[in-house]
Amino acid sequence: MLVIIATVLLCCVTAANADFCAVNLVPNLNGAWVCDTDWMIYSDNSGQAATIRKFVFQLPQFYAVSSIKLRNSNDLVEVKIQYWNDTTDDVFLPSSRESNWLDIETYPVTQDVAEFSGFSRLAPYWRLELTSRGGRYPKPRDFAFFARAGVAANNHRLQLEIQNDQYTPEKRVFQSAPSGNTCSRVVSPVPTAVVRKYKLDQRFYRKYTSAYGIPVMGDSVLDSRALQRACYVVKFMLADRED
Repeated sequence: MLVIIATVLLCCVTAANADFCAVNLVPNLNGAWVCDTDWMIYSDNSGQAATIRKFVFQLPQFYAVSSIKLRNSNDLVEVKIQYWNDTTDDVFLPSSRESNWLDIETYPVTQDVAEFSGFSRLAPYWRLELTSRGGRYPKPRDFAFFARAGVAANNHRLQLEIQNDQYTPEKRVFQSAPSGNTCSRVVSPVPTAVVRKYKLDQRFYRKYTSAYGIPVMGDSVLDSRALQRACYVVKFMLADRED
């Protein structure tokens, strides 16, 4: 009888965890709840008397997040969700400038499993600022992100099995690739040298930035932030290439 009860309890816990998230799952384009424990890279353990605690997560690049949830185990009152302003080239450090963090929203916590949605962002770092009541130290048990895969996921690799006699390494000759980029700024009009090189119609192409010498351009009505985002996509896609 004891064995049967223990088995039932184990099955219930496993099912509950599966409903909450899938550990180490690479989300597909439709999205999935993921709670990879390696994503949490920092928490400010400011002492048992603190009622506010911050957690920082680093997601694989180009995972778009549209919901976050947690298991509340210690009377949480609210959660502030923030994302990293990646129009800078800064890497997160505990001493990083607060201006790099941009607010999504502050949500009240009213349930044991609290879910926060109504946004969709593509960012390398996320920060949750938790506030508890009555001087209690915030101690959430689990976090999960509803993520959608993008063009890259640098923390996960696909492996392909090929027999040795089926593969002949290709001899490649690398040339020096441009190392600079101007993704952090958009200029208008397009520089004259670029217009001449690509024979551009200046009546349409009015805004310009570049990634490793590759022009990223658009017309005057295009939001400059969209052009910056496209530039960063090109930058990250080509960052590991030697040519």
